[in-house]
Amino acid sequence: MSAPPALHELVAARLCHDLVNPLSAIGNGTALLRGAPGDAGLVDLVADAGAGALARLTLLRLAFGPAPGGASIAGAEVAQALLRDPPAARLAVDWTCAAPLPRAEARAGLLAAMCAASACGARGRITVARSAAGDWRIAAQSPRPVALPGLWALAEGAVPPPADLAPREVHFALLPAALAALGRRLRRTGAEGDLILAF
Repeated sequence: MSAPPALHELVAARLCHDLVNPLSAIGNGTALLRGAPGDAGLVDLVADAGAGALARLTLLRLAFGPAPGGASIAGAEVAQALLRDPPAARLAVDWTCAAPLPRAEARAGLLAAMCAASACGARGRITVARSAAGDWRIAAQSPRPVALPGLWALAEGAVPPPADLAPREVHFALLPAALAALGRRLRRTGAEGDLILAF
């Protein structure tokens, strides 16, 4: 029997669930407006914004929400959400795991990819791969990397979360618990501009 989800997981799931419906309605409304006369460019702009927000919510729900034992998700669904996510324009993310994935593994993979994205800064490329044996490898290259020594110690489970942890850094604190639930630990090799995370 799996452990009950933590409170923060339930809060994340509730926020994402409550926001998905109105964003879906925006998408449906813009689809109807496309058939009406008017400024098609404006409709496309609204539709793209709605699709981007929906993709971001999907990723946040997967990364921060509950991952019950036995649950799975299509890897292609994660890849599609990453493709539509607004930051994808500046930071390329290749999610190569197309097969169905255990939800808990997908969550750990997304959290690790978020950590890699933080290290890339404004530009870079992240490749997320999973072997047939279930080994994950997240490779990140960036021309302008950001040094994060204290946050890597946190992600590796070497130190507890500091009192001044910023919301934009919360994925570093959540990754060790997500990996512990899988019986794994983060392995980090390479330099900041050419980084490899594995578990």
